[in-house]
Amino acid sequence: RVIISKGSVSYPVYGGSSAYGECVGNSVIVNGGSARAVVGGHSQEKSAANNSATINGGLVNDGVAGGTSILGDAIGNTVTVNGGKIENAQSGFSGGNASVHGNSMGNKVTINGGIVDLCVEGGTSAYGSATGNSVVISGGSVGGDIYGGRAYRDSATGNSVTISGTPTLNGILYGGYKDSGNGDIWTGNTLNVKTSGMSAKGVANFQYYNFYLPTTLAAGGTMLS
Repeated sequence: RVIISKGSVSYPVYGGSSAYGECVGNSVIVNGGSARAVVGGHSQEKSAANNSATINGGLVNDGVAGGTSILGDAIGNTVTVNGGKIENAQSGFSGGNASVHGNSMGNKVTINGGIVDLCVEGGTSAYGSATGNSVVISGGSVGGDIYGGRAYRDSATGNSVTISGTPTLNGILYGGYKDSGNGDIWTGNTLNVKTSGMSAKGVANFQYYNFYLPTTLAAGGTMLS
């Protein structure tokens, strides 16, 4: 576990890192100060699982990731932003190559406050699938698009985005997203809206839409525009 409370770190900060083995259960907590980038746990060749990054304050100039793997799976990693300012949030990232297809599964980003300048990605895979990942936003602001799951070449299914509270959203809400290829980016993706008066740039690639009506919502009121 690495905790940053003040000062400035000009290099990326890792809770744990492994070249040839799994990277499991590591964490980085930022309470103040600044860092270039933050990664809860990173593995070069095996899986990164159950790692976490928590931002309570301070500044992260680049991205924040829960767990990342170059050639393995990213499973059950988390990013939580309660305050501060970061560039982007990506809970789990799996790389891979033409012969190794790592998957991103069951990762979660929670935004309770703070500022995210660019995008939020629940789980991301370069060559494999992004499945069962989630983004939960109840406060703060997000300047870019929000992806429940993102696959560069494969499918992104069974992911969810949940909006409550009074966050500021400036991008598109995606259940699943692919950069290329013919993968499924619709099946099982779910949008949950638990607040009213929200607006977003767009909504795409959700099979299910759940609207939980607040008791204060008047007739003719708008939950999401």
